[in-house]
Amino acid sequence: MAGREVSGVDSASATLFKNRIYCLTPTKRTSPVAIDKVSKFVEILGARVRFLEPAEHDGQVAGVSHLPFVASVVLMNTVAEEAAWSDAAILAASGFRDMTRLAAGSPEVYRDICLTNSESLTHCLDEYIKELSAFRDQIATHDSNLIQTFTKAQQLREQWQTSYNTDIPKSLTTS
Repeated sequence: MAGREVSGVDSASATLFKNRIYCLTPTKRTSPVAIDKVSKFVEILGARVRFLEPAEHDGQVAGVSHLPFVASVVLMNTVAEEAAWSDAAILAASGFRDMTRLAAGSPEVYRDICLTNSESLTHCLDEYIKELSAFRDQIATHDSNLIQTFTKAQQLREQWQTSYNTDIPKSLTTS
């Protein structure tokens, strides 16, 4: 899993796949020779192969890849459509920049991803909307448990970041 919000030859990176996971989703009809060739090519690029069932892949990437760019697009559109955007824009700093980076991606690619993985992405969006709604209610009611929501997210993020920065478990990249 790798990518950038910019596209085209001028944006190419020779190290894009270095130490990244590259998912292969062979079916029963996939030739073992083809799997071997693609696996070797992926390793030459510097990536590590992870084999997944196609539906499992679609469900996982809906949450960790597709939902983030949808959230980025919606955040950018929501804020920029406010009447005060031209004044507020000068206040936007690194947090806003980081959260909306993916909105700069290819509209055609994003459209195609949304349409080809609509079932899994819709499921993730439904869960995200439920979480946003509950979070909104906590804020609106001045819920004293709001700190627990922030703490949980902080701990989960730190756990993921620690795992991600140290080593991708071998069990995830072997067949």
